[in-house]
Amino acid sequence: MYVIKQHLLFFFGLSCFALSAQNTNFIQTLDSIQHLRKLSDDTSFDLEARLEYAKKASELSYKTEVDSTILISNDVLSKAFWENKMFDEYRNLNKENLEIAIKLKDSFALGQAHLNLGEYFRKKTHNGDTAFYHYQKAEKKFRKLNIKIKIVETLHGEAVIQFYEKDYAKSEVKLYRALSLLETIKETSESKKIQSFIYNSLSIVYEQTNQFNKSIEYCKKSLELKKTLKGDYRKNICNSINNLANVYRRVEKYELALNTYNQIVKDTDIKMHFPSIYTMVLDNYAHTLFLHKEYEQLPYLYHKVLKIADTSNVVYETIITHQHLAEYYHHFKQKDSSKYYAYKALDISKNYYNDDILKSLKVLSKVEDDSMAVKHYEAYIKLDDSIQKNERLTRNKFARIKFETDAHIEKTKTLASQNTLLSIIGFVIILSLTLLFIIRHQKIKNQRLIFEDNQQKSNEEIYSLMIQEQTNIENGKLAERHDIGEELHDGILNRLTGTRLGIEFSFLDDEFKESLSDYIKEVKTIEKDISALAYNLKNTQIADTNFDKYLKDYIENQCKLNKLQFQINYRSHIVWQDVNDIVRINLFRVLQESLQNVIKHAKASLVTFNFNIEGNRLHLNIIDNGIGFNTNTTYEGIGLKNIQSRISKLNGSVCFEPENGKGTTVVIQLPIK
Repeated sequence: MYVIKQHLLFFFGLSCFALSAQNTNFIQTLDSIQHLRKLSDDTSFDLEARLEYAKKASELSYKTEVDSTILISNDVLSKAFWENKMFDEYRNLNKENLEIAIKLKDSFALGQAHLNLGEYFRKKTHNGDTAFYHYQKAEKKFRKLNIKIKIVETLHGEAVIQFYEKDYAKSEVKLYRALSLLETIKETSESKKIQSFIYNSLSIVYEQTNQFNKSIEYCKKSLELKKTLKGDYRKNICNSINNLANVYRRVEKYELALNTYNQIVKDTDIKMHFPSIYTMVLDNYAHTLFLHKEYEQLPYLYHKVLKIADTSNVVYETIITHQHLAEYYHHFKQKDSSKYYAYKALDISKNYYNDDILKSLKVLSKVEDDSMAVKHYEAYIKLDDSIQKNERLTRNKFARIKFETDAHIEKTKTLASQNTLLSIIGFVIILSLTLLFIIRHQKIKNQRLIFEDNQQKSNEEIYSLMIQEQTNIENGKLAERHDIGEELHDGILNRLTGTRLGIEFSFLDDEFKESLSDYIKEVKTIEKDISALAYNLKNTQIADTNFDKYLKDYIENQCKLNKLQFQINYRSHIVWQDVNDIVRINLFRVLQESLQNVIKHAKASLVTFNFNIEGNRLHLNIIDNGIGFNTNTTYEGIGLKNIQSRISKLNGSVCFEPENGKGTTVVIQLPIK
């Protein structure tokens, strides 16, 4: 008995020693992993060394078979992949992190993986739909955890996507939401960095919406913040300097723009380390010289840009340089050179984005001759219409993605409850059917028929609810547009009018009248534009059944705004519902363009619209009593080309009959079927 006890004590002691040794090895492994993670985050090492440390930490983490440890190490490795421009590995690792986070039910890790994937799809693939989806998922996780700095990052990503899709209003709102949230957070280097990025994005939004003073203000704020950040932010600073100079160029402050660009152009370090930024800025500098009519360094600077781009393997940034060279040679009537660079720009543009193709086509329509110019301009019109249509669809799609994300979460919860309930119900049904089969076979068949009938009714009810929900969504969209239109008209327009009247009554001194007259005229013009915009927002259905009323309302509104008399005459009855939708839409656009030409150029007091139908052709004569124009002078405005292009695509005809000093008649004929 004593010997048995001795053996038991020996084996117990041996087991404890083995467990202790194993536990010691595990702790040592965790310590090694943490040390490697710190080395990977140490910016004193070069990027390759930091990547190797991150890889070793990840490898050791997988050996522990502890998912939470693996997740943290993978996040560190993910950052190293991004810094070393290993973007495919970055994407794949974050997808793997999603699966591990779902398994662990780790909300923070799940949100971070979605945020990383949103950054990847936005910055590296320009896939706005997928990026927006991941940002939405990340935002919901971080809001649930109330991690404000992460919410700000997701809002900024969403705003940038909406900006690229030209939804500037929603982008601006989202950026201000992010700034408001930042004000509730204690200032850190991370919060200052994201704040500088938001200021830069706001600057670009305001530049695109022609609010140049605000654009300059936020660009300067972004620059000030970026210069205080620790680390290498030279590239970000150069982008902000370039944006600031671009705004100065837009407002024709060419000397100020050139001095601002020069901060980068003279920096040889930027040229060496960031050739894509340098070539972009040098091209902007050269183009500013061209606009300022300082040609001494041109076209040498443009060719220098192309040479640097070629040696640095920079391709995309050369598109605009080729466009600028085409415009330069066109200005000096060197047709062959102008055409060569215009076509070169178009060839490169085809490998990138529609906006670049659009700009290249516009340049070609200017530098080419006659029929080729018309051909390129028609291609420009077609692509522009397509882009605008896609932009509208994309803006609606972002709202739909948000709705579908919320719906998916609710549906998942509902399905989980339903699955449990269905499992219980299924067990009861099977048991009941088994008992009923023993009693009566025919009764089982009847029960099955009743079950299937109930299921069919449930499906019909669900389908009906889905249809009703979709209808509510569409009504909501129309109501939102109507509200925006009323807000513009009743709020902003009234305030603008009040401001203008205040200016007129405040400065009665003669020496101020002349200097303020131009500003007052500009305010009046803005009032007209806002009123027209509000009207268009509230009247978007061009092709609706009450087309006659839509035409009359539009003409009446525009003429009232511009103090212009009008007449609408129908020489025969027209049933607009029988006219093809495409014809109606294009007819409205042509009438719209013609009326704007009368308002802007004709100096008329009366405009008359005569409608008539002869056979299968619709006739429209637009007559004004303005100043007309000289028929011996060639007019190449985009408006007239646009009218001719639209009418030509519908197999119709248009004729301009000006009578110098006595007005102009536009004669339009269109097939109505």
